[in-house]
Amino acid sequence: MESMKKFLATHPNIAKIFQETWFESELQKSHEAMHLLAIQLTFDDSIREKSMSNHLFDHLEENLSLLRKEIQSKGTVSKNLKDAREYTNTIGQIEIAAVFKKIGFSIELEPRIPGSKKKSDIKIESGEFTAYVEVRTLHDREGNLVFKSNSMEISTINNHPKPTIKRKIKEKTVQLSENFPGIIAINLDNIPRTIHIESAFYESSMEYPIISGMLLYHHFYNNEGCHMFIDFFANPFAKIPVPAIIERLFETGGITISTWQTDTIAFMVEKNNQGSSM
Repeated sequence: MESMKKFLATHPNIAKIFQETWFESELQKSHEAMHLLAIQLTFDDSIREKSMSNHLFDHLEENLSLLRKEIQSKGTVSKNLKDAREYTNTIGQIEIAAVFKKIGFSIELEPRIPGSKKKSDIKIESGEFTAYVEVRTLHDREGNLVFKSNSMEISTINNHPKPTIKRKIKEKTVQLSENFPGIIAINLDNIPRTIHIESAFYESSMEYPIISGMLLYHHFYNNEGCHMFIDFFANPFAKIPVPAIIERLFETGGITISTWQTDTIAFMVEKNNQGSSM
């Protein structure tokens, strides 16, 4: 397949993990069973689809190149990338790791946490600062179709219920360290609104002081090109906060430091005090 050979020749880091025989095997499967990366290779019905597909491939190639040594040292990462069920979660892990490495942090994927049997998704280091990051990809939920034409679809937004998000946050705290700052990073897959996620984190913050903060990562592509929005929400009740000097380092890499509203903190303190007196 000439087009396949050309694609792999121009994307050498993708080719190291996803060989030509792998793509050919995936392309023989039904659309439901096919790996997302192979599906993206079939995007050619329109200029927009081609542009999106090329963007996704180029972005993946860049990240695999940037994290080549880190991925090579952890065979499970390459294995999970080729697993259709694990792919999107692993891509989220790689995208978040790439963000921190571009800022200047040293990165380790799937590190062991000292003094425990835990294994986290990412370890980031800068000087004497070390933190562990747990990544969760949150996919969009299909809403009700309101309008459809040949060029456009409009649907209602179907947000994840707040209890569901709080449960996902709780699940990720299990892999954080008691002795180092811990960050919950949420990779937003086509989720433009985040107020319900922020609210769930606010309500979880006091209950899980092992969380130093939450990172919201939203990367998408449209007619105007590539867009990336990254917000960090510090937990004021954290057992081990992220130092201000590290937050400033975050900002140099395009991460927005979002501050908590005073009335929100006051509400949570009051709620906690009420719970303690019961």
